[in-house]
Amino acid sequence: MARLLINLSCLFFLIACASCNSIKPDDALAAVDAGDFTALVEGCGNQLVSGYTYCRMTEGEAANKKLWVVGPNTSCDRDACVYYKFLDNRGEVVHGGSIPKGKERAPVLWADILGNPTFEINHNGFWGLIIEVFWNDKEGERKSVAHGEIRMRVHRASLNGKSYKPLANVKDDANFVWEYDKDGVTVKMTTGMRTYVSKKRPQ
Repeated sequence: MARLLINLSCLFFLIACASCNSIKPDDALAAVDAGDFTALVEGCGNQLVSGYTYCRMTEGEAANKKLWVVGPNTSCDRDACVYYKFLDNRGEVVHGGSIPKGKERAPVLWADILGNPTFEINHNGFWGLIIEVFWNDKEGERKSVAHGEIRMRVHRASLNGKSYKPLANVKDDANFVWEYDKDGVTVKMTTGMRTYVSKKRPQ
């Protein structure tokens, strides 16, 4: 029985190694070398996208919302195979971490990226993301890199005694005065140019 368990363990190990070495390297120019942004990120109410996402927050709002960094569930000889780094508007690394082995995604709090418990006006701008993936093939360890970008827009909560509420996700509001349909979407606007665009209807 012990010999059978040893043989099975060896078989599983060989299968695992074979799958590690079966990754076919991409023979095209790498995205990062082409200057393309392809890091996978999800958050701010947006679905998972390749390269970019957009966040609209209110000044003073708690930065307890999550972004999700996504990478492949791959094999390597490190503690983790996918590492990420966030960069501020000056291009300096402000936060980093990794996706645990066996997982394809990891949550990251905005408070950790910003180094602040709330969103503030000075957080406006482009926040960079770098994802590094370590993987093995028959020639040993390899590394792949992807860059991404998050456009952050923090709007004021009020100014000169007037409060502000975005209407991007509000279908009906008494302040809408213009409305039209275009290419399967409904567009609504106020005189203050607060706007709403519906999801595109099937054609």
